[in-house]
Amino acid sequence: MLDRLRRSPESLDLYRATLAARALGDYRLANTLIRAASLEAPDDPAIQTLWGELFVEKYDNLEASTSFQEVLKLDDQWAPAHLGLARSLADTNPPAARELAAAALEIAPDYLEAHLFVAQRDPRRPGP
Repeated sequence: MLDRLRRSPESLDLYRATLAARALGDYRLANTLIRAASLEAPDDPAIQTLWGELFVEKYDNLEASTSFQEVLKLDDQWAPAHLGLARSLADTNPPAARELAAAALEIAPDYLEAHLFVAQRDPRRPGP
């Protein structure tokens, strides 16, 4: 299935192929696929957010921050971009990360990943 999706010129297929490559741990292929998807749909916040998430996973938080900021220029109400930016800033600017996660939850109150992010950074939470 991944082979079929990666040969498709459709941005949604390329997005799905990126998710599959990411799940398989093939970040080089995932990057190639998301780059192609981005060229096909430069204004799609989901595609642009996924690219930022790949940067976070590979510990390139500076590039990730830039990517998420670009997504927020496309759609400032896209909760996953707020959370992605929060993740990319979590180590260097915890107060801003908390504000961004709160913004994601304001936009999407049921956003589980944002709730988990906030809970993992709660200073009142007992340590391991």
